[in-house]
Amino acid sequence: MTTPLLTPYLKELPSWHKTVKDKFLLFDTDAIISIISYKAEKIFDELKSLNVTNCYIHPVYAELLRTQSNAERIKRQSVISKFLFQKLPLVKKDFDNASLIQIWLFNKQRYPSPTDLYMAGKLESYPHNDILLLTSNLNDFLHPLFKRTASIVLQNTVQTKIISILAINHEELVPF
Repeated sequence: MTTPLLTPYLKELPSWHKTVKDKFLLFDTDAIISIISYKAEKIFDELKSLNVTNCYIHPVYAELLRTQSNAERIKRQSVISKFLFQKLPLVKKDFDNASLIQIWLFNKQRYPSPTDLYMAGKLESYPHNDILLLTSNLNDFLHPLFKRTASIVLQNTVQTKIISILAINHEELVPF
């Protein structure tokens, strides 16, 4: 199988609005925290207008609550509640997929957290890429297994942050 080339810079940024329309969007912990810290919660209103279903898995929720600040914990919980996030259950198929992905990543000398593996396993469970992942952690979601379909750029007066929208490349796991 030929690995598609990854350009060292983005020539054009695909519209994230078109990419996520009518999809399930699985949020990584870092994406939620980044959106809150950049005060970019209006993104959730845009997602709603695009008929996006915001999703999380329980390990992400546990990571969100892992902060010493009660105010921050409450803010994170309120985002999940206010913007009607749906909790996706983890089932045996997701764990089996996570094991395959772990082997694939091990062969690339990557050792993601269990949460990252479970999110990847959940993506693999949806055969037609009806679910996408929103994350800024590309270290554990390597190309070409994870296709970068679009990006959201967050900014404030002193910095920018890119959150990527990823789809899983089901064909990469066929040899496993």
